[in-house]
Amino acid sequence: MAIRPAFWRTVVTGSILAVTATASVSVVSASPARTCDKTASSYTVVRNDSWSRIASKAGITMGELLKMNNAKTTTFLLIGDTVCVPRTSKLGVDATALKLAAPARIYTVKQSRQIIRDVWPDRLEEKALSIVQRESRMNAAAYSRCCVGLFQIKWESHKSWLAGMGVDSAHDLLDAEVNAKAALQLYRRAGGWGPWGG
Repeated sequence: MAIRPAFWRTVVTGSILAVTATASVSVVSASPARTCDKTASSYTVVRNDSWSRIASKAGITMGELLKMNNAKTTTFLLIGDTVCVPRTSKLGVDATALKLAAPARIYTVKQSRQIIRDVWPDRLEEKALSIVQRESRMNAAAYSRCCVGLFQIKWESHKSWLAGMGVDSAHDLLDAEVNAKAALQLYRRAGGWGPWGG
């Protein structure tokens, strides 16, 4: 154990640790305290949280979360900070979170890539492949509390029109070919890559 001279002071608050070598103590605050309006609930930042993790837990995009909190991707989050999330969000306990059985067929990365190449037009397939790598790491069986399959399609947001394609449940989107076709239709409906962040 190191022994510090008596004039060293260490201060720990809900913000950043400040160490000074004088009799005065400085505390550096990373972000001002947030007060959420009536349309939002407050969420307390915990260990390993980030803007993207909180957005995922809340079922919204990171852009929506940043806008709601008047923040940027460079805005620090510290344990104990308050972040505003939609009132409809039930962080931590979510009865609406997807719980899917294992798919009937497991696709290899090579099979998933080939399906995307077969389904998507040549001019779009490289971008589609990069999105799938980012979203699911080419794992057709990947899903989160809101999103399913290769392209991580938001089931609740798109299930009404997906039914017209014969996709009757979130589980159907665990099939690589079904997911790739649904994603192409989503791309066309949106007029671009917007559903995946542009």
